[in-house]
Amino acid sequence: MALFGAAALLSVLLLLAGISLRSNRHEASVPTAVTSRVFAVRNFLSDVYAARVGGRVIVFDAGMDPDAHALELLLQSLGAELGEVSDIFLTHGHFDHVAAAARCPGATIHIGAADAEVLAHRASSRALVPRLFGTLLSVPALEASHRLEGSANIDVGNGEWVIAVPLPGHTPGSYVYLFDGILFSGDALFVGDHGVALASGGEAALTRDACRGVAQINTFFREHRITAICTGHRGCMETRGASRSLDALATGSGPNCPG
Repeated sequence: MALFGAAALLSVLLLLAGISLRSNRHEASVPTAVTSRVFAVRNFLSDVYAARVGGRVIVFDAGMDPDAHALELLLQSLGAELGEVSDIFLTHGHFDHVAAAARCPGATIHIGAADAEVLAHRASSRALVPRLFGTLLSVPALEASHRLEGSANIDVGNGEWVIAVPLPGHTPGSYVYLFDGILFSGDALFVGDHGVALASGGEAALTRDACRGVAQINTFFREHRITAICTGHRGCMETRGASRSLDALATGSGPNCPG
């Protein structure tokens, strides 16, 4: 009886949370500058980032609003429109990071290959809550243009590149992206008051792959000027001391990474 009551309470709480998400998914903050080129907007609970590269506009994650109100507001701060977006870099396939991507018909959609089928609705998210809320919010199915496997340097024009690094854990296909001195981490990294932690997927194979990504990120800190880590829900943090935190990132998921 107690088990039934707990299940009923959980169902009610999920329903209320879903209603709140659906009611508030259009909410957007005033866009703010992360750097002179990169701007951010908070789409209710999710953070979306965009930058202009010459005549092109690139976006990192696409929020939770299928009608793209927050993304449109963000693009206005760059003097751009949805049709001008050339590339969207999705950190993973959950509903609250991909919803507005379908409103950019000319954009190349980059996502980890392991999350591409979830994005296209041919597979379900492994996590129950993203699966339920994605259905409730009617996030449209979307085909990936570029299924990322392994690390990649992606030409975004004007002699500039986005560096993509797999960092599975939160989802099998989670990626982080480095551009203009900013590491866009989505939900792959948890940035809290006590430093940086690696999102855990609980699978040994994913942890090994994530460790390889952590090693590459640490190399970035030695070879590139990285000024901030920008997350999927907690905004951006300056990287003072972050490289020391990244040396021990795998502590958040169990075994330490070698090297």
